[in-house]
Amino acid sequence: MSTMPTSICWDNDDHTIIRFTLGQRWRWSDVRAAKEQIDRMMSTVDHKVHLIASNEHTNWMPGDFNRNVLGLIHDIHPNMGSLVVVCNNSLFEQLFRLFATMNGGMPFDFIFTQTIEAAREALMERAAA
Repeated sequence: MSTMPTSICWDNDDHTIIRFTLGQRWRWSDVRAAKEQIDRMMSTVDHKVHLIASNEHTNWMPGDFNRNVLGLIHDIHPNMGSLVVVCNNSLFEQLFRLFATMNGGMPFDFIFTQTIEAAREALMERAAA
């Protein structure tokens, strides 16, 4: 178990953004359980939903990155919009970008930011473009 549980909630009243926050020492099982809940939330609306995934307070990352991320992106919800990853872990960002390159891209747009506020701003800028 994580020392701090994961948190999942709508980030706005329009239900166009879900915010997912990882605990301090998260596990891949935490992320898989969160994905199930996020998919259920996305199923309650009939429009694209962006996901802000926050891990900004830790440099923790469990092993077996490639296998776990492949499993997570295998079945993307049809309402999935962009993914904004909020983290200060440059290793995670490098691994994620390398993974995307080696696997022919991701089935969604993704952005990395340092804060949740920057994530919201990036999504607003994309919506305005």
